[in-house]
Amino acid sequence: MLHPVILSRGQRCITVYGASVCKNALKQYSNYYKIVSTTGNTKPNQSLILGSLIGKNLQIGCTSIRISVHPRTFYPWSFLSVHSSKRLFTTSRNCASRTCWKCGSDTDPEKELFFCKCGVVQTIAPSITYFRLLDEEVTFDLDTKTLGVVFRKTQKLLHPDMFSSKSKEEQQFAEEQSSLLNKAYQTLLKPLSRAIYMLRLHNVTIDEKDTISDPDFLMDIMTFNEQIDEASCASEFNSIEETIGVAIEMCIKEISQAFKSCNIEDAKSSTIKLRYFTTIQERILNIRRRELG
Repeated sequence: MLHPVILSRGQRCITVYGASVCKNALKQYSNYYKIVSTTGNTKPNQSLILGSLIGKNLQIGCTSIRISVHPRTFYPWSFLSVHSSKRLFTTSRNCASRTCWKCGSDTDPEKELFFCKCGVVQTIAPSITYFRLLDEEVTFDLDTKTLGVVFRKTQKLLHPDMFSSKSKEEQQFAEEQSSLLNKAYQTLLKPLSRAIYMLRLHNVTIDEKDTISDPDFLMDIMTFNEQIDEASCASEFNSIEETIGVAIEMCIKEISQAFKSCNIEDAKSSTIKLRYFTTIQERILNIRRRELG
């Protein structure tokens, strides 16, 4: 079984065989990334892993990378050269170009994301990320106020009222763009959905079967739910809410740090914990809504 190879230069890293790219991993072209760890093992195993990758082109979302040995080194496990043609996790906007359905010209993936220079709304760009749609870098630590400003400004341009007199094609494409933009905003707005989405960008999914094996943590969750069941007044809910709020903030900090250090396993674990605490928080909010009628 071949294991992932972790390559790193400074704070940037990339899991090659696992086909996941960490933030800013491909920020510079033709940089050399030293192997800092593998899943299991010794240099011979590293050589075996790299032997299966050298000369290969790997497609990761919008990113295409080619793996080759640094020509000035003697060992295949020593250094690699990572050549990037399209980048996913950078401020660059190099997603695949499209041809305008109306005028037939190639659209610039950066300047003509929603509209062609001919003025016609475009189809959704292939392999587009939610971050790109909202003009954000791929990071967990988003400024949600700025996110909201960009969302409302862009959504205004794609509003159905702007296309009432346009062709059916334009109305359809505008509706599709607007719908995806709204989904992107709602996903990135909240820490839990944002973390789950970022994990998906690393080919890691979280479903209902994913849980925490820590018995103490699960006991705490059970205790919180029992306290909610037994609560008889608002002050008791306030105490539980305060405790849950602190736990949520701690999870958010853990997730942020995990993504910054490219520790996807820890990011997943903390995201699952955040889901537990968020569920409890939402349960309390629903009880309060019912009480208010």
